[in-house]
Formats: sequence, structure tokens, C-alpha cells
Amino acid sequence: MPFNTLTVALSTAPTIISTLLSYPLSRQRTNYGLSYAEGIALIRRFLVHASHHTVEELQAFTAMYVPRPAWVCCEPIGIASEHCDRSAAVLVAQLGDEGVERVGGEQWWRWREGELVGEWVWVRQKWWPGAQEEEEDKAPQRKSVLYVHGGAYYFGSVDEHRYQLQRHARKIGARVFAREFQTSP
Repeated sequence: MPFNTLTVALSTAPTIISTLLSYPLSRQRTNYGLSYAEGIALIRRFLVHASHHTVEELQAFTAMYVPRPAWVCCEPIGIASEHCDRSAAVLVAQLGDEGVERVGGEQWWRWREGELVGEWVWVRQKWWPGAQEEEEDKAPQRKSVLYVHGGAYYFGSVDEHRYQLQRHARKIGARVFAREFQTSP
């Protein structure tokens, strides 16, 4: 069976239905509510479904293009390897010999070749209360967030996480830098 949106929906539908039916009857209600219980059940079911497919199929599924809303600005950017090397030298100096050994030695940042590819994500101010001119959207913002994916860069893409990134950017009034998770699907 192929690994696509339809097969994932068919695989998780029983979990959604059983969670919706069993939650009102549960005696062990938590403060988290239905959405938390349903979320955990869905993640479990997705992982079971995904375990029957290859890594390449999973990566292709999670790297699908997701369009961005009109109020979200995205600027692809590449950071040359020499800048990464300079940053690594600063980290090594700060960590000291013992700290460097704890994080995997002096070459721990060398898991990729070439430039670091990512994307700046922010929300256009004119779409929100207290709107400012379009030109101010292009001005550098004072706050920045570095988004680090919690999935060990195993699968996923900036496209997939852009909705979450723009919500963070909007709520704290900052730009968010997210590294492109996957170099090839």
C-alpha cells in the first residue's frame, strides 16, 4: 500500500473515531482534554503505520509542499560553510576540552557538506492590529528565533512547519530562522 495522505487518513480514522467515542466514558479524565488524548493516539497510530514503509517513502511524504498564507513572509537563505566554521570555533572555545568531548568531539558540526540552507519566516505587520507600512516589513526586526527541529532532522521540511513558525513569529513579534531539514527526499 502506498504511503500518502489517503492511506494515512484511512489508517488513523479508526483511532480518531474510537478516541471520540471512548473519551466521554473515560473515568481518568485529565486537565489536558480531548485534543491531547486524541493527539497522542494519532501520533502512535501514525508511527505504527509509518513503520511499515521505507525511510525514503516517509521522507517523501513529509517533504510535500505546503503553500504559505499571504500574510507570512519567507526568505530563503544560505549560510556559507566558513561562517559555520567560525561559529564552531567560538563554541569550541566556550565549551573547553571537557565540554567538547561531551558533545562529540571537535568535528561534531561536520554532519553536512556545503552551505547551511534555511529560511527566515515572519508575519507581515499590515495584516494585524496596529498595522505598519509594507516597507517596515522589510526592515530587520529586533527579535530573532532559531528554530531547531526536534525530530533529529530525520524527516520533515520548513514547508511542513511553516504554520507553527509563523505563529511563533506573530506571537512574539520576531523573525524565525528555520534550517531546511532535508537535503533530498
